[in-house]
Amino acid sequence: MQWAYLTRSKRFTLPLSIAKTFRTACTPRPAHDRIYMKKPKKNKNAGLNEAEIEVGYLYFTTANQYRAVLAMKGEFLIYAPSSEGLEPLAADAGKLPFENSPWKKCAIVTFAKKDYQAFTFNGENAIKHQLNAAQIAEATAQCNAKSAIAALLAE
Repeated sequence: MQWAYLTRSKRFTLPLSIAKTFRTACTPRPAHDRIYMKKPKKNKNAGLNEAEIEVGYLYFTTANQYRAVLAMKGEFLIYAPSSEGLEPLAADAGKLPFENSPWKKCAIVTFAKKDYQAFTFNGENAIKHQLNAAQIAEATAQCNAKSAIAALLAE
Protein backbone atom coordinates (compact mmCIF):
# COMPACT_ATOMS: atom_id res chain seq x y z
CA MET A 1 0.00 0.00 0.00
CA GLN A 2 1.30 3.45 -0.85
CA TRP A 3 0.49 6.98 0.11
CA ALA A 4 0.71 9.92 -2.23
CA TYR A 5 2.29 13.15 -1.10
CA LEU A 6 1.60 16.21 -3.21
CA THR A 7 3.74 19.34 -3.23
CA ARG A 8 3.44 22.44 -5.37
CA SER A 9 5.90 21.17 -7.93
CA LYS A 10 5.84 17.36 -7.83
CA ARG A 11 3.89 14.40 -6.60
CA PHE A 12 5.75 11.85 -4.51
CA THR A 13 4.64 8.29 -3.82
CA LEU A 14 5.94 6.89 -0.57
CA PRO A 15 5.56 3.45 0.98
CA LEU A 16 3.00 3.47 3.79
CA SER A 17 5.57 2.73 6.53
CA ILE A 18 7.63 5.80 5.57
CA ALA A 19 4.54 7.94 5.05
CA LYS A 20 3.32 7.28 8.61
CA THR A 21 6.69 8.30 10.01
CA PHE A 22 6.77 11.36 7.78
CA ARG A 23 3.26 12.44 8.81
CA THR A 24 3.91 12.07 12.54
CA ALA A 25 7.24 13.87 12.30
CA CYS A 26 5.73 16.80 10.39
CA THR A 27 2.62 17.31 12.49
CA PRO A 28 2.99 19.97 15.17
CA ARG A 29 2.91 18.78 18.76
CA PRO A 30 0.54 20.32 21.28
CA ALA A 31 1.97 23.01 23.54
CA HIS A 32 1.85 20.80 26.63
CA ASP A 33 4.15 18.22 24.94
CA ARG A 34 6.85 20.81 24.26
CA ILE A 35 7.34 21.43 27.96
CA TYR A 36 8.54 17.87 28.54
CA MET A 37 10.85 17.84 25.54
CA LYS A 38 13.21 20.58 26.80
CA LYS A 39 16.79 19.57 27.49
CA PRO A 40 17.76 19.45 31.13
CA LYS A 41 20.23 22.09 32.24
CA LYS A 42 23.72 20.94 33.13
CA ASN A 43 24.94 21.52 36.65
CA LYS A 44 28.08 23.60 36.44
CA ASN A 45 30.54 23.97 39.25
CA ALA A 46 30.46 27.54 40.40
CA GLY A 47 34.24 27.90 40.55
CA LEU A 48 35.67 30.21 43.17
CA ASN A 49 34.54 33.54 44.47
CA GLU A 50 36.70 36.47 43.35
CA ALA A 51 37.39 37.28 47.00
CA GLU A 52 38.80 33.76 47.58
CA ILE A 53 41.66 34.26 45.13
CA GLU A 54 44.81 35.48 46.86
CA VAL A 55 48.47 35.99 45.99
CA GLY A 56 50.76 33.21 47.15
CA TYR A 57 48.22 30.40 46.97
CA LEU A 58 48.25 27.19 44.94
CA TYR A 59 45.05 25.95 43.23
CA PHE A 60 44.26 22.67 41.41
CA THR A 61 41.72 22.62 38.55
CA THR A 62 39.42 19.73 37.58
CA ALA A 63 41.59 19.37 34.46
CA ASN A 64 44.44 18.42 36.85
CA GLN A 65 46.37 21.63 36.34
CA TYR A 66 48.15 23.44 39.16
CA ARG A 67 47.99 27.25 39.24
CA ALA A 68 50.03 29.45 41.56
CA VAL A 69 48.93 33.08 41.84
CA LEU A 70 52.09 35.19 41.80
CA ALA A 71 50.79 38.80 41.70
CA MET A 72 47.51 40.74 41.64
CA LYS A 73 46.72 44.37 40.97
CA GLY A 74 43.33 45.84 40.16
CA GLU A 75 41.31 43.41 38.06
CA PHE A 76 44.28 41.38 36.78
CA LEU A 77 46.58 38.71 38.10
CA ILE A 78 49.66 36.82 36.96
CA TYR A 79 49.82 33.11 37.61
CA ALA A 80 52.08 30.17 36.89
CA PRO A 81 50.19 27.31 35.20
CA SER A 82 51.39 23.73 35.05
CA SER A 83 50.53 21.44 32.18
CA GLU A 84 47.14 19.72 32.35
CA GLY A 85 46.63 16.08 33.29
CA LEU A 86 49.14 15.99 36.14
CA GLU A 87 48.95 13.58 39.02
CA PRO A 88 48.49 15.16 42.45
CA LEU A 89 51.78 16.23 44.01
CA ALA A 90 53.41 13.74 46.33
CA ALA A 91 54.00 14.77 49.94
CA ASP A 92 57.77 14.55 49.43
CA ALA A 93 57.80 16.45 46.12
CA GLY A 94 60.70 18.88 46.21
CA LYS A 95 59.84 20.98 43.15
CA LEU A 96 56.69 22.69 42.00
CA PRO A 97 55.39 21.58 38.56
CA PHE A 98 55.90 24.88 36.71
CA GLU A 99 59.20 24.13 34.96
CA ASN A 100 59.26 25.62 31.42
CA SER A 101 55.65 26.83 31.73
CA PRO A 102 55.14 30.42 30.59
CA TRP A 103 53.42 32.78 33.02
CA LYS A 104 49.91 33.97 32.17
CA LYS A 105 48.03 37.18 32.83
CA CYS A 106 44.25 37.20 33.04
CA ALA A 107 41.34 38.91 34.73
CA ILE A 108 40.52 37.74 38.25
CA VAL A 109 36.97 36.97 37.09
CA THR A 110 38.26 34.65 34.37
CA PHE A 111 40.58 32.87 36.80
CA ALA A 112 37.72 32.39 39.28
CA LYS A 113 35.36 30.86 36.68
CA LYS A 114 37.57 27.80 36.21
CA ASP A 115 36.43 24.70 38.12
CA TYR A 116 38.72 23.86 41.02
CA GLN A 117 38.97 20.78 43.21
CA ALA A 118 40.35 20.03 46.64
CA PHE A 119 43.79 18.43 46.83
CA THR A 120 46.28 17.40 49.46
CA PHE A 121 49.38 19.55 49.84
CA ASN A 122 51.70 19.57 52.88
CA GLY A 123 49.41 17.08 54.64
CA GLU A 124 46.31 19.27 54.35
CA ASN A 125 43.29 18.77 52.04
CA ALA A 126 41.73 22.01 50.73
CA ILE A 127 40.90 23.89 47.52
CA LYS A 128 43.74 26.39 47.98
CA HIS A 129 47.05 26.08 49.81
CA GLN A 130 49.41 28.78 51.06
CA LEU A 131 52.88 28.73 49.50
CA ASN A 132 55.88 29.87 51.51
CA ALA A 133 58.29 32.55 50.25
CA ALA A 134 60.75 30.00 48.86
CA GLN A 135 58.00 28.20 46.89
CA ILE A 136 56.71 31.49 45.45
CA ALA A 137 60.24 32.43 44.40
CA GLU A 138 60.70 28.98 42.85
CA ALA A 139 57.43 29.25 40.88
CA THR A 140 58.38 32.76 39.71
CA ALA A 141 61.79 31.55 38.56
CA GLN A 142 60.38 28.41 36.86
CA CYS A 143 57.98 30.39 34.67
CA ASN A 144 60.28 33.43 34.26
CA ALA A 145 57.66 35.88 35.55
CA LYS A 146 59.83 38.37 37.43
CA SER A 147 59.66 41.14 34.77
CA ALA A 148 55.92 40.53 34.16
CA ILE A 149 55.18 40.89 37.86
CA ALA A 150 57.19 44.13 38.02
CA ALA A 151 55.30 45.49 34.99
CA LEU A 152 51.91 44.59 36.48
CA LEU A 153 52.70 46.20 39.83
CA ALA A 154 54.04 49.33 38.08
CA GLU A 155 50.76 49.89 36.18
